[in-house]
Amino acid sequence: MATNFYYPTSKNAIQKTLGAQLLSSATTGDAITFTDVDGIQNLPGVLVINRVDSNGTATPSKREYISYSSVSGTTVIIETRNVDGSGSVVTHAVGSVVEFISDAVWAQRMIDQFKVEHNVDGTHAAVTATTVTTTGDATIGGAAAVTGAITGASATTTGDVDSAGAVKADTVSEHTLDAGVTVDGVLLKDSQVTTDTINEKTLAAGVTVDSVLLKDGGVVIPNNVVYQAKDSLGVAKDLIKKYTDDNTHVGDAASGWVHIKSDTANDKYLKVPLARQGGDLSNFDVSGLTNYKATNAFIQVGDIEVPILSGYHYGSATITFPVAYTYTPVVLVTRYNSTGSENWGNVVPTASSVSPTQAGINLQIADNTNVTADQTYKVFWFAIGPKV
Repeated sequence: MATNFYYPTSKNAIQKTLGAQLLSSATTGDAITFTDVDGIQNLPGVLVINRVDSNGTATPSKREYISYSSVSGTTVIIETRNVDGSGSVVTHAVGSVVEFISDAVWAQRMIDQFKVEHNVDGTHAAVTATTVTTTGDATIGGAAAVTGAITGASATTTGDVDSAGAVKADTVSEHTLDAGVTVDGVLLKDSQVTTDTINEKTLAAGVTVDSVLLKDGGVVIPNNVVYQAKDSLGVAKDLIKKYTDDNTHVGDAASGWVHIKSDTANDKYLKVPLARQGGDLSNFDVSGLTNYKATNAFIQVGDIEVPILSGYHYGSATITFPVAYTYTPVVLVTRYNSTGSENWGNVVPTASSVSPTQAGINLQIADNTNVTADQTYKVFWFAIGPKV
């Protein structure tokens, strides 16, 4: 294969004379010296020395065709001596006539270069290029091997496209009706992707599909986005949602969420939907007859021992809620058992002084009979209220 074109001079009828003797021993990389290089391009070319003498008389025994690679100062650099093989390498004297004419070597190089990507009838046999740009459609009848980019209005091929670089396009459409497009074994058809396995490209990054992250066998959805699943009728229903405040909501927006609240890394609790009647949606301490559906009800329970000292018919204790409420909750109490025997059946427990953080637990003997010895009663309490 030819490595480069041989170029003509930039002017017609360029003729030079040797400015220094050219020895038969001069070879590739050595210089041929002229008095000037006007009209000679700094490109590969072919020259002939002593085709004729200074009188114009042919001198075939002295003639030598030489290819050169470039121009340097007032010299050209030898590529190949006796390049056409028609003569021999000889010594040429100062003043020898040098011509730059079309010759067999120059013409053959043109043909060799042309045939790299063309057939003998002038049609393209192959195209090897870093970039191929078309202003219209590109139709390829066989296979296309690409190491760079193909850019054009459209490209049609009946064979394979083998690319070591990137293939960029706004649209890739199926060639055969209803066949879809297969990329490395993955079928893309009718807006669906058919494959057995989708793996992450970057280690530990997972795979994201429409903002949903599939990673390490799990599904990771963005913050404040509802994860849904279809019911038996095929209707998408809410399942779970992670809010921007890091609350986890389970259930659905229509019937109410169950809230899993995290105040700290080790402090988690549930908030549930609640139908209640009162005077305010959030503040359970406000009386009224309005029906509400609260979505942030929070339940806490516990027990406490309350004493009634000898000589008294009442006693009290204070509980502090494990987690403070946003507003005052509703507190219910019930007596579980008594360690004593006197009047325990008449003990009535009540709650008082309820606040978002604590409540008083009171015991009262119904007939106001004082106990004759210290008594201790275990009381269970139940609190439900708003936790925002």
